[in-house]
Amino acid sequence: MKHFIGVFGLALSMLIQFAHSGTCQSHGYNSDGLPEGPSYVLFNNPTEFGVKSSIDRYGEDVWWFSSEDGFLTNDHYNVVELPFVWSKHDVTFNSANSRGDSWVVITEAHYGGGGTPSEAVSLCKDVVVQLAPFISTTQASRDTWKATVTYSVDGYYSKNAREGNPYKLIINSANLSYHAEYNLYEASGTKVVSVPLVGPSFNGVLNATISDGFYTAEALISYPSTGGSGCRRPPCSIEP
Repeated sequence: MKHFIGVFGLALSMLIQFAHSGTCQSHGYNSDGLPEGPSYVLFNNPTEFGVKSSIDRYGEDVWWFSSEDGFLTNDHYNVVELPFVWSKHDVTFNSANSRGDSWVVITEAHYGGGGTPSEAVSLCKDVVVQLAPFISTTQASRDTWKATVTYSVDGYYSKNAREGNPYKLIINSANLSYHAEYNLYEASGTKVVSVPLVGPSFNGVLNATISDGFYTAEALISYPSTGGSGCRRPPCSIEP
């Protein structure tokens, strides 16, 4: 393992004045999309990021930073996935000030001939910190064959909110014999949805999914007991 305090001191000085928000560019870094990881991350949820290099750099130093915490950890290129070697680290954003634009930076020591560290190179990735979507459902009504879906998404920092696109509510059966989609324009609320008749193809439940453009949440819509065949359309003798 190669350690070099001088290069680490340079790396730390480059990030000594970290902020709780902003972009790579606004803090003087090139937004090159590295380290690798999702562009949208969930608030208060550990998210793995990684940076890869050639296998001959195994053991070289990598320092991790975030806009929320500044210095996170000293790591190394030590996760081998041939023909590459990775440094991987879980990053958590749990300060309210980090919601929205934030970033993750790694600083690596580039080594010259004979194992001599030559310079520190920083790689920055912009991320958007958002709240997770939520969904809940009621049981389908035997009288109306409708169910109520309650949902919420991050109306400020989710992908669809930022891009001005509607949120997507999808109702389907496990084997996709039933599928319905609804565009929702409010970040939270309820939606009354019609459900198909109970039958073997639905296994007694439907899936309800809310999508914010990057993340989804799911809940089940269950059917009531129908007290027999559940037939609503004549002739009942041929209903399954």
